[in-house]
Amino acid sequence: MINLVRLLRLTPVLMTSTKQMGDVALHLARHGYSRHVLENRDIVTVATTA
Repeated sequence: MINLVRLLRLTPVLMTSTKQMGDVALHLARHGYSRHVLENRDIVTVATTA
C-alpha cells in the first residue's frame, strides 16, 4: 500500500485514485467540460479544481 501512495505522488498525471474519479464525475455532472472525451491529464486537472 505504501508503494502505491508513493507512486501516486510521483506520477500524479499518469494515475488517478477512485476518490479523484468520484470528485471528477460529480464536478462534470454539475458543471460539464469543454471536451467530450477526457484524457487522464484532463481528469487530474478537473480533480484539482473540484
